[in-house]
Amino acid sequence: MRKIIAIILAGLCVTVTLFSPVSVKASGAKLPANETCIVISGEAKRATVVHVFADGSQLLEGQPEVAVQTRSSITAQKPYYHCNSSGTLLWTATVTGTFTYNGSTSSCTNATYGTQINNTTWSEQSGSAYPSGNSAIADVVMMRKILFIVLETVPVTITLTCDKNGNLS
Repeated sequence: MRKIIAIILAGLCVTVTLFSPVSVKASGAKLPANETCIVISGEAKRATVVHVFADGSQLLEGQPEVAVQTRSSITAQKPYYHCNSSGTLLWTATVTGTFTYNGSTSSCTNATYGTQINNTTWSEQSGSAYPSGNSAIADVVMMRKILFIVLETVPVTITLTCDKNGNLS
C-alpha cells in the first residue's frame, strides 16, 4: 500500500512540475546579489529574495505596483512569490492598499489581500489584511498538503507603505 501511495505522489509531483507555466529566470541585467527577475505571463518583474528554505525553494518580495493614482491618493499592491528550487512559481500572496497623502502626512485607508495558487498541493490556510498608520499589512499562511496530510506551512507578512509624497515601499 505504501508503494502505491509513493508512486501516486511521485506521479503527482512530476505532473504538477511539468505543467506549471510560470518560472523564475536570471535576467541578463546585473542585479544585486539578493535580487532576481521573475517572469509571469511573459512579463519580467524584479523581486528580492526574502528567504531560502531548506528544500531550495525561495520566498521573493515583489515591487509595489500602482493600480490607480491621483494627486492625493493612491491604490497599489505588493506581491510575495514562492518558487520551488527549479524556479517554478508555486503561489503568490498580494496585499492591496489605498492611501491618502498630502506632502506632510500619509495614511492607509483600506487594506485587502489575495492569493493565487499555481501548484495544486498548495492552498491558503488563513489570511487577513488591515491598515496600520501609513501601511497596508497582510498576514497570510499558506500550506502544502498531499492526501489530507499537511507537509508544511509558510506564514508571510506583507507590508506596503506609502510616504507623505505618495512613494511606495
